[in-house]
Amino acid sequence: MTLDIDQEAVEFIRGKGGVCSIRQIYVKTTFEEMPETQIEFAAPTSSVRHDVLEYDGVVLHVGRNLRFMDDHVKVRLGRFLKLRWLEFPSLTMFGG
Repeated sequence: MTLDIDQEAVEFIRGKGGVCSIRQIYVKTTFEEMPETQIEFAAPTSSVRHDVLEYDGVVLHVGRNLRFMDDHVKVRLGRFLKLRWLEFPSLTMFGG
């Protein structure tokens, strides 16, 4: 698994403590459970189900149930007015 993170995303994660966890959870809806991507700015309680990627002092814990195109994790900073968030454009719809 390779990591491609832009500098704005690096600075954003650094501002949140330098650690980011991303995983897929399932949310119960009226009809069925739906996958949802969960992002936290802390290390997971157990790293057994995560791959750890590091870049320029930032640590990214990626859930092993997530699937990325060509095993290439792209991280970008999304923005609108004063809002900021992380985007993962290479993340596919459903994990394994």
